[in-house]
Amino acid sequence: RHEVVAFMLDMVDYTPDRDLSETTIVEPSCGTGEFLYEIITRLQKSSMRFGFDFNNAFHKCVCAYDIDLCKIQLCTNKIKELFPQLSSIEKRIRCNDFLLTELSPVDIVIGNPPYIRYEEIPIDKRELYKSIFHTFHYRADIYIYCFLRKHSVC
Repeated sequence: RHEVVAFMLDMVDYTPDRDLSETTIVEPSCGTGEFLYEIITRLQKSSMRFGFDFNNAFHKCVCAYDIDLCKIQLCTNKIKELFPQLSSIEKRIRCNDFLLTELSPVDIVIGNPPYIRYEEIPIDKRELYKSIFHTFHYRADIYIYCFLRKHSVC
């Protein structure tokens, strides 16, 4: 829900009354884009208030991931519709597994992590996750590892 998204962004001080031109933010599992729409809206408002280039700030500071290409396409299409001034949106919304992607340090990682039970993760992915996250054991839900991964990039 929008209220939850807004509340969470407020809690991490990602608010349009601040200069967000240098604040890097990642959405690790963007789905159809609820967090991303609000992030971009706030960035746009901040750019109007502080006079920085919205498109440049978007490309420098905002990044999102998801493993579902169909959801990424829905998200990208809606962002293009809502923010036609943004160029090459596809470069910032990536079809990759956040848990397996090489990331540079960022200021904020925020979103609604996926809730996938251990038993539902394909065996090859489970083994790969186990090699990265030594606490990855039976009955763990994948969202826990999104939190662990978040702390390694912030």
